[in-house]
Amino acid sequence: MSANGMIIKVSEEFKREANLKYEEYLKLSKWAQEDFEGFWDYFAKKEISWFEPYKQVLDDSNAPFYKFFVGGKLNMCYNCVDRHVTTRKKNRAAIIWESEQGETRILTYRELQYQVNKFANVLKTLGVKKGDVVVIYMPMIPELPIAMLACTKIGAIHSVVFAGMSSVALRERILDAKSSVVVTADGGFRGGKTIPLKENVDKAIEKLKFIKYVVVVRHVDREVPMKTLRDFWWQDLMSDPDYAKPYCDPEPMDSEDPLFIIYTSGSTAKPKGVVHTTAGYLLWRILTARWVFDLKEEDTFWSTANIG
Repeated sequence: MSANGMIIKVSEEFKREANLKYEEYLKLSKWAQEDFEGFWDYFAKKEISWFEPYKQVLDDSNAPFYKFFVGGKLNMCYNCVDRHVTTRKKNRAAIIWESEQGETRILTYRELQYQVNKFANVLKTLGVKKGDVVVIYMPMIPELPIAMLACTKIGAIHSVVFAGMSSVALRERILDAKSSVVVTADGGFRGGKTIPLKENVDKAIEKLKFIKYVVVVRHVDREVPMKTLRDFWWQDLMSDPDYAKPYCDPEPMDSEDPLFIIYTSGSTAKPKGVVHTTAGYLLWRILTARWVFDLKEEDTFWSTANIG
């Protein structure tokens, strides 16, 4: 059914090719209702690459603070990128990007892994360690997912702040997360206009003594203020072999370790940070992509951006 209430009939071919056919959906629903833990145990073992197996599917002893896949060790970046580089997928496009100005870039899984490894080591050199929060305030450019994946590779928590938010909104989120590192860009594009992202960051972190570093992607190629020993160009760090070594071991993470923080809009009160943990989030996203979005191996998942 569409948003306006219209019933849209799908073709017989579409139904035949669907990842989750109606009959299978009914069987899975019955299974999940009758054997909840067995259902998730099956898919967790089938879909996720574990460094150490979990000992318990669900711990509900402290409800409503449930824990899933207790004792399991894994890494989000390994599951999203690294494991595919050892298969025929390595030369397939992982990211296809096109800017508002018509620029294009394609990153294969192998190239994406290389870039993620380098930025993961950049973050380590800047003192970021497991459990630290990195705030990412960037346009929709390839460096955004690279930064997110680099955080997951080393066990850091990423907090992505929408690039359309003001310096005041950004400051609130930085203060709450107590992030010592912010990743941004010199600017972004929206409807032909340039958004001054770096200047917004400077306003947001003014007098915040816990901020150590700001990494800036040169995207719109404009002059921006750069503070010595605090601000660094992404491109300079990524081309420095002392900072950006090409290999980084994935950090083993507990199933319940925090993965990222996403904040409410804050339109009615102070923004609230929602924390997603690692294993449960990963498994649900894998199954959502397959069952809800019906994504197949040959498909390209397309998304548009407000600021690019």
